[in-house]
Amino acid sequence: MARALYILYNLLSPMLALAFLAGFALSPRRRLLGGLFKELGERLTPTMEKLSGRPVWIHAASVGEVRSLGKIAAALKEKTPDSPLLVTCSTWAGRTEALKITPHSRLLPLDFYPLMRAFCRAANPSLLLIAETEIWPGLVLCARQRDAKIFFMNARMSARSFRSYRLLSPILSWTLAMADGVLAQTEEDARRYGHFLPQGRKPRVTGNIKYDLVEPDASKEAEIKDALRRAGFAGKPVFCAASTHPLDEEAVLRAFTSARESLHDLKLVLAPRHPERAGDALKSAARAGLKCLRWKDRDAWTGEADCLLMDEMGWLAGFYPFCEAVFVGGTIAPVGGHNLLEPAAASKPVFFGRHYANALVAGKALLASGGGFLAADGDELAARLKVLLHSPTFSATAGKKALEALRGLQGATEKTLNAII
Repeated sequence: MARALYILYNLLSPMLALAFLAGFALSPRRRLLGGLFKELGERLTPTMEKLSGRPVWIHAASVGEVRSLGKIAAALKEKTPDSPLLVTCSTWAGRTEALKITPHSRLLPLDFYPLMRAFCRAANPSLLLIAETEIWPGLVLCARQRDAKIFFMNARMSARSFRSYRLLSPILSWTLAMADGVLAQTEEDARRYGHFLPQGRKPRVTGNIKYDLVEPDASKEAEIKDALRRAGFAGKPVFCAASTHPLDEEAVLRAFTSARESLHDLKLVLAPRHPERAGDALKSAARAGLKCLRWKDRDAWTGEADCLLMDEMGWLAGFYPFCEAVFVGGTIAPVGGHNLLEPAAASKPVFFGRHYANALVAGKALLASGGGFLAADGDELAARLKVLLHSPTFSATAGKKALEALRGLQGATEKTLNAII
């Protein structure tokens, strides 16, 4: 049954690719066809440069997945110095990001057996690591034909994907059975993958390698410290609202102005998730009676302020050590949450709303440790913030517990390496 489905999959692949190209040509994005043709050229070309040995091959979908490879890629280079590192991606942006890890980066060919077989012959990997949710039957089959060891690492599977995959159970089970192992992020991911594995085989839970990349950022400490002094923040309690959306900002401003009634020198760092929204956030802060300075204008500041508006990328984590507490956005706004662990790396208590499904493991760990605090709206955020700010001992203890929660989630890189090497 599985092989019949795989044959059908290969018969349909070229037609689906042509249908996609035709649809793209008729869409408003057709001006990008030049880039698309460039991508297709690489996806349809099974050859690659000759490598110095059988490579360790990692396949990752796009930018986020590639960025998570930093530590494990470095460790693999150290442990397998005679094996070049090859990284393939499903998107051009991911391919570009992968060039920061290895010069051997390219798009994955279309998962069409003749193309994939030719590419795997050219690459001839000794080890194939497939990150997160990239389950390609042809890729796994052709790598197995080259006698490569194959692992699905940092593997995750949502409830929605699980329901969809059950409809394709024969071919999915056939694909996973060819792998040497499945290294899952969580027990729930392991349970879902285990449904498709042969009897007697179970995934291993190794954790999420992305957590191993979360560390304090002190690279811009001197510049931030000087800017905070000029803005009148030095020696004052600072509350930071990170990666916010409009509903988050509404709640944060209500909580901040309420807390200021008893903590008159409290300051705010407000960082919208999308810097292009900084103008709207600035208007909201002004309506709340706050004087704001924009970070991008820091060289022209002439006075002090109540609020510092972060409108440039790459600075936010550097502010956390200077704050007493951090609210992470996308959690009161029904977005699903952003990075809850970056403030924890700086030993800061973390506030977030009830919509944290995208950071569920991190959120649960923070709440269980006592380093994280739920706040459904501005009033609840204000109440919890006041308690924390009026007790420096409680605040410091909560910050230490937040860091402990992060450390408890780390170690996936080492566990993954122990499983595959």
